[in-house]
Amino acid sequence: LHAPFALLGLHLAWRAGRSGSWRSALAAGASAGVLLAFRETFLAFVPCIGLAALGAGPLDRGALRRGAAFAAGSSLGLLTFLAYNVARFGALWPSLGDQPAAVLHPPILGNPLAGALSLLFSPGRSVILYSPPLLLAFAGMATLRRREPALARAILAASALLFAVIAS
Repeated sequence: LHAPFALLGLHLAWRAGRSGSWRSALAAGASAGVLLAFRETFLAFVPCIGLAALGAGPLDRGALRRGAAFAAGSSLGLLTFLAYNVARFGALWPSLGDQPAAVLHPPILGNPLAGALSLLFSPGRSVILYSPPLLLAFAGMATLRRREPALARAILAASALLFAVIAS
């Protein structure tokens, strides 16, 4: 259920970067901020999505305005996430250990090397075996990088981060 919000945020951020619209960047940030309702590790994806809002050009005043609008939109999701944690658990971030030991969540990350090998080569989990069209994405990324460098950067950053999080 989180993928539509991530894709919508990425699309709106890309539109903001192309058109220079801070309103699209604000909406992109709000959509990306919703990801925190699904998993706290998705906080790392929010800046990756925000890269597309900056656009492909230099960091001028418009790019900084779009970046600030994206940050403001995504902060709504972060504040909602923190308020929910305080209401439910009595702590801003329960998995970081600011609770009694009896109530702590399991650790967020595991063994990244074993997870990466499993994701790449395991017969039960391999992304290459279970999603062969993924190989086409690598071929298409070169073209996307030439046509839309900001969008390609955002997709590559988010994909690499997602792989690292799932692998751990």
